[in-house]
Amino acid sequence: MRNAFLALFAFVFCMLAATGLANGPAEGSGPEAKPSDRTGEADAGTRSVAGSELSERKPLTPPRKPGTTRFEVEGCAAHPERGTRQAPPGAMYSQTRLEVQPTPGGVIVVHELAHACCLKAKVTSHLKARTATLRETLSGTPCQCTCSSTLRSALALEPGTYQIVVELERSKKIQKLHQQEVSVP
Repeated sequence: MRNAFLALFAFVFCMLAATGLANGPAEGSGPEAKPSDRTGEADAGTRSVAGSELSERKPLTPPRKPGTTRFEVEGCAAHPERGTRQAPPGAMYSQTRLEVQPTPGGVIVVHELAHACCLKAKVTSHLKARTATLRETLSGTPCQCTCSSTLRSALALEPGTYQIVVELERSKKIQKLHQQEVSVP
């Protein structure tokens, strides 16, 4: 009986963590949201966004320097500390939507995906000739629940035609998710 209660508690906590209710309002959310401390040198920045702020935020735009990326993380990968720290029986990852949209000054990539809880998301980019590669990395110890996140990336590119490659790295394995030719205005 005790094990059943603990399993139920872990399940409820994972569900609350995935919806952001376990620890109150999301850190870095609200009108005075600031960039999080998850900013790498290769990236122009990252920002965690709460659901209520989605309609109020400024649109994501590419940074100025070609080949650099700015990204936002929504969902449980924005706050991996909210999950339970148990090893999963078999973490589930699935791609639910991936779109590449050209925009003045670059491209916007929107990727909605299901993944194991407790993972942190990061996006980096690499530009070689006319091939731009965005690598989404899910890192950390996966928990025994599944949740979803949306990664929005803005990659700066000069006007022209490019091959855009989107990769997902998890458990030190890289998977090519998408390749598309786009014309940047």
